[in-house]
Amino acid sequence: MVFLRAFPFSLSILWRYLIALPALIIALAGFAFIAFILVALAMLVSLFIGILFAVAVAVGSSVIPVMVGLRVGLQSYYVKPRVSYLGMMKPALGYGLFEAVVIVILLAFSVGAFLLLTPLSLNDFLAMDVSDEEAVLDQLTASNPTLTWALIGFVGLAGFALRSALLVPFAGASVGADPDGRQHTPFYGFGSGFGAVFALVLISQIGLAFSLPLAFWGLALTGVAQNAAMQLAEAATYDELSDLAGLGPDALILIGVTLLILLYFFSLQCAGAVLVYMRKRGIVGARRKAFDEVMQEEEARAAPMADTDLLALVRSQMPDKKY
Repeated sequence: MVFLRAFPFSLSILWRYLIALPALIIALAGFAFIAFILVALAMLVSLFIGILFAVAVAVGSSVIPVMVGLRVGLQSYYVKPRVSYLGMMKPALGYGLFEAVVIVILLAFSVGAFLLLTPLSLNDFLAMDVSDEEAVLDQLTASNPTLTWALIGFVGLAGFALRSALLVPFAGASVGADPDGRQHTPFYGFGSGFGAVFALVLISQIGLAFSLPLAFWGLALTGVAQNAAMQLAEAATYDELSDLAGLGPDALILIGVTLLILLYFFSLQCAGAVLVYMRKRGIVGARRKAFDEVMQEEEARAAPMADTDLLALVRSQMPDKKY
């Protein structure tokens, strides 16, 4: 069962993930550079297109860590990648753009629901400061709390469902190959193993959201968490990035444990997708083996051709000519 097998397998991905962490940082830096250029060019063409690309970049930045986890997970099954880490940028941006379009559609649907079912007008939405999430949430819940939380839950679950359906295509894109061995085809395997993968994505997303509290709770008994909290509170007043070098060891331990928990939950959703990918690969291999066996049986059953005297055959076709 994919769901149960994913938990022990995620640990196998995790330690490989830690080794690949420098490559992940380089890939994210390259992605950020390419994305900055694309967003700047898109802004020159159209503000809407620029905003759409900016959302795609934001979503794509969450695709990269997952694709790295999928890549190292497939490598543990000796699947040889056909693309480099930087080569993953193009499909990551493409899938990020697709997710961004779907999210924009869901948000537009939500706004439409508010316009139809609440006294809020379009001008009210345009006047909202989206950078202040708490203020926006307060205004929406004051208008209709039931509708607000229902739409938040709907959009959240729909987003998680979309990511779950895309994880197997992400796996193919991470190594540049489909389970059948061909070059990666966009959206190949979309929705495969959805039930198990969706459950793993839900657990993973909850874990990602609570990574810092989990790390703090785990270190609370040692006294490290309290000291780390004080050191991080002091760091909040630092003016320059170089000031962070003055963080104490307790704060660094908390940051390290939090990063480890983040990577584990990324590894968990990757584990489910890798197992589904390998299952599809096994099915393709079994079909090919069965087809080869059938062809061999057909060849064995075929009657052997009788020996033919070619010279006699020619003479029978040309009786008037002497040899």
